[in-house]
Amino acid sequence: DSAWSLNPALQGPSYADDHMNIKSLQADSSGQVYAAVKTSLNDANPSTSSLPLILLLELDNNGSWSRRTVARVSDNNTRPITLLDVENREVYVFMTYQYETQTSGAIYYKKASLDDKGLQFPQGLGTPFIEFTTDTHINNISSTKQPLNGTTNLVAFAGDDNSRYYFHNVIDLPNSGPTATPTNTSVPPTATDILTNTPVPPTATDTPTNTPVLPTATYTLTPTSTPTNTPVPPTATNTPTNTPIPPTATSTPTNTPVPPTATYTLTQTSTPTNTPVPPTATNTPTNTPVPPTATNTPATQNEYILTINKIGSGTITPTAATYYHYGDTVQLTATADTGWMFTGWSGICTGTGVCNITMNADKSVTANFKLVPQERVKNGGFNTYIRTSKIPTYWKAVNFSATDGKFTTAKKEGTASEKITGVTGKTKTLTQTLAFSGLAGDTFNFSFWAKGTFIPTAGACKAQVMLYNVSNLVTTQTVNCKTGTYTAFQQQKSQPFTATGAYTKVVIKLTYSKASGTVWFDGVSLMR
Repeated sequence: DSAWSLNPALQGPSYADDHMNIKSLQADSSGQVYAAVKTSLNDANPSTSSLPLILLLELDNNGSWSRRTVARVSDNNTRPITLLDVENREVYVFMTYQYETQTSGAIYYKKASLDDKGLQFPQGLGTPFIEFTTDTHINNISSTKQPLNGTTNLVAFAGDDNSRYYFHNVIDLPNSGPTATPTNTSVPPTATDILTNTPVPPTATDTPTNTPVLPTATYTLTPTSTPTNTPVPPTATNTPTNTPIPPTATSTPTNTPVPPTATYTLTQTSTPTNTPVPPTATNTPTNTPVPPTATNTPATQNEYILTINKIGSGTITPTAATYYHYGDTVQLTATADTGWMFTGWSGICTGTGVCNITMNADKSVTANFKLVPQERVKNGGFNTYIRTSKIPTYWKAVNFSATDGKFTTAKKEGTASEKITGVTGKTKTLTQTLAFSGLAGDTFNFSFWAKGTFIPTAGACKAQVMLYNVSNLVTTQTVNCKTGTYTAFQQQKSQPFTATGAYTKVVIKLTYSKASGTVWFDGVSLMR
């Protein structure tokens, strides 16, 4: 098969990087390929982030990838390698711990189970492996490509970028017994056993093909030439039999400083019996990869999505990564924007504190913000005026007469109220335009105080709030004054109302359009 196929092992914004170290296992139930990789999430997130920086990727026997977090952005590691202890069923990841403001420092390692995918690497920096107070720029850990066991132990070395010294360290791996080696290994004859017509034994990887075993015969080793420079000629003690393992070199002459030069011929002295013996079923080669059986189940899903929602105006830190994997922990903090307040989490978290999430499934959380109620009307108590003007600052009057406006004798609060007297055919208004914007769903509460004498039923006496999107009227809230005479100020309050659409400005308007009577306004308020 000359065609390549793609099988993404890791993907997502800032997850790919150029630091990768790969090891493989053959016919192992825990997996086939292990890769220690570095992400680029440290480039896109704060140095205190808990997002993954070093990952161990694992390809199982079904062709599925899973991952485990080895180190996080806050750990500040780089240049990882992985080593596999197949006897004790552990996977090691070594990496450079970068000292602050450096790209090197010391070598640390962590280890986890090869077989238990749910068992995560411990959090934190890990265990120091090569670290010195005098050489503080150690980097680029290196070791063997082969799997490890109790007879090999674990050896790795690294160099200091500044001092140019190399350092190594060793971890003694537990030895649970002799390492399995092929038992059907042939031993070749030495130079003094020059035999002809000797069958070639099968190697440890040869599978029998039902070939009959050659007959057993007896041979006599007879010299045909006289050895030279040999005090004592060798005695041929090898009587080889035609078995899969050739004779060992037991015929080496003794008391001979230099091996003799001699030629031998094999003379058959007995008639072989030509009875074929079929191979037994026990001669199964041991060095053949075993394909996965049906009992190999795929690794548990190890890639999850965290969805972060926001209602209102505020900031959530950190922002969610594209993917998380099993065991990742996320700490979310909500900060309200100016004029807003954080009212709490909903979804996977509750309350108003830090939201702590452990990723073991797809999860969702919402941060809820609402506006802090603020007084929006300026000079609603009619307490400030410019010089002798009877029109309060921030307000605009239409059709006011000389007797209308500032009135200091009757007031609810502050220094004055606004008096308006009815005149036939005149609509008198006092208006303030507020330049602030908002969205549908914003809530308001509008209120004012009023005092009246002889206010007739006919005509209009009212206070209004109008929300505009540029020049388009979006929402109107109207509160009518009482009629008749009431000598004390009474509060006229609307029920809270809600903006029905987005708006860009707000207009407050007080209107008196009656033929007679007098009204006094004071304490105009709009809370949002």
